[in-house]
Amino acid sequence: MSSSASLIWPRELADVLWLLQSPAIIRRDRYPLVGDARLYLAGRQLRAQWQDQDRDRLAAEAAAWVAAQPRTYKLGIRAEALLVWALRQLPRFRLLAHQLQLRDGSTCLGELDFLIEDRALGRYEHWELALKFFGWSGEQWIGPDSKDQLTQKLERMQGRQLSLSQTPAFQQWLQQHHPAATAGPWQRRLLSRGFAFIPWGMPFPNSQQEVSLQAQQGWLVHRDRLPPTTVFPFVHGWVSLPRELWMSRYVHDRDRHGCLAAAASLQELEAIAPQDAAQLVVGLGVGGVEVTRGFLVHSHWPLVAI
Repeated sequence: MSSSASLIWPRELADVLWLLQSPAIIRRDRYPLVGDARLYLAGRQLRAQWQDQDRDRLAAEAAAWVAAQPRTYKLGIRAEALLVWALRQLPRFRLLAHQLQLRDGSTCLGELDFLIEDRALGRYEHWELALKFFGWSGEQWIGPDSKDQLTQKLERMQGRQLSLSQTPAFQQWLQQHHPAATAGPWQRRLLSRGFAFIPWGMPFPNSQQEVSLQAQQGWLVHRDRLPPTTVFPFVHGWVSLPRELWMSRYVHDRDRHGCLAAAASLQELEAIAPQDAAQLVVGLGVGGVEVTRGFLVHSHWPLVAI
């Protein structure tokens, strides 16, 4: 591997590092269970471990693990599978359960993403992963296809999913499967990753209460109101991406076989990109590396398309 190529991680490894080290998208002052510096440190540890290893082999192992899991065509499930694969390489953490369906008799109370033992701190934790790509409507954060509201998603996450580890049914499950973990309260964490997309020409909405100012950001434009080509003098090409390529930065030499469409300008890309859903598009700089990203949304957004 050449010195220049060694700077580019295989896609699966890049996505793992993005999950571990990218900034939280959700505001910690509003949602106190958000965030965990240990994940950033875990990413540094994995980077160091991988420096002298066969990265293509590691990426193939990660890809095989993800492919063997159910429903990984969904981006959130794919992210969870990659995180499980990464955690198993980190001696600090022991994974007790993943995607645990908690039941009270015949009733399913919900699903817990991760049950973790932190060996270094000597405690047990319940983690929920929130992977969010939302656009600002001027009043609230809306999904690119107009189907979801971020506030509602977070209320459900904080009020229901994260509370599952505080229930009698969870204590009963622990007694049966991990009795040593019943002593003491369980810590809870909301691991939030993603991008916040701001309408073209608008500043970051400081009045909103959900998204962190430090979150990774992109822009959002309606397909019938594209900005002129001259505002992107640093972009040498454009691609439209499927969901599995939404996480870490796009690198054309590595990822080109997965893109949905490619064009020299944003106007040309809009004309040929799939029309049936919002499109995440990235602009490529010198070397074919992503330098900007945004959403192309239908003309009625944030209303549901007619």
